[in-house]
Amino acid sequence: MPEYQIKFDKTFAYEVESIFKQNNARYGYPRIQIVLENKGIKVSCSKVYRYMKLLNLYSNLRIKKFIKKPKENKKHESKI
Repeated sequence: MPEYQIKFDKTFAYEVESIFKQNNARYGYPRIQIVLENKGIKVSCSKVYRYMKLLNLYSNLRIKKFIKKPKENKKHESKI
């Protein structure tokens, strides 16, 4: 933990937590920062990241569905 004190803003923390819970814990700090900017609150990604870390908010990673493509049969033609 760093030696300096982090100023804790309760209203900003409530705003971050409410956006996080509205989106079913899918949004990480970059998306939350974009939502805050759209609301008119200008903050850096690092500030949002710090508040999420202090509030123990971690986004749920969705598992990407991977469809295995069948391999093509390549016929090699020998060149003479």
